[in-house]
Amino acid sequence: MSRIKSALELALEKTSDIEADRGALMRAETVKSAKRRVALFLEGEGDDLADREIKEKEIYEETLKEALFAQLKLPRMNIDLARTARLEKAFDQMILSAEGKEDLASLFGQLKNLFAQYLDSQEQLIESLSAQYEPMLRQKEERLREQTGQSVRLRPEQDPEFMKFLKDRQQMMDDQYNEVIIQAKDQLRELL
Repeated sequence: MSRIKSALELALEKTSDIEADRGALMRAETVKSAKRRVALFLEGEGDDLADREIKEKEIYEETLKEALFAQLKLPRMNIDLARTARLEKAFDQMILSAEGKEDLASLFGQLKNLFAQYLDSQEQLIESLSAQYEPMLRQKEERLREQTGQSVRLRPEQDPEFMKFLKDRQQMMDDQYNEVIIQAKDQLRELL
């Protein structure tokens, strides 16, 4: 009679000839360490991105750069502006020349202004679209009052049509601002 194998026995048979690639494991651990270091640094924990214990220095530094570039994006709230200052400090640690540090400070000064302008523009967009959409909301309120016999007060964010309209306009604005961020990233790559 044949014996039924357990799931563990089947798994062990299938993986018996697989060996761990120590180099790949070290690289993966290095990447994980660099990303963790960037996250902690940007949250204000620690003042140094360097890790003297890492053996894979090139991979570590390349991952640091990639992680920092990924964090250079449009802010969603005013609190994100403080994160931009930490991001500048992180890039500053990677630039060695005095001229490069000056260029970095100038670039981040422009980015901080751009981000503040973006947040203001976003707020203005919401206000202007809400005011523009107000008559349509009042018409919808009137129709609901006629249908239900009760007064209903609608806010723009409750209306799916308004939210779609707002999302489309915000995307257009984001696309314009993101073009500037792409240019800034290109300039940063030249500095590094």
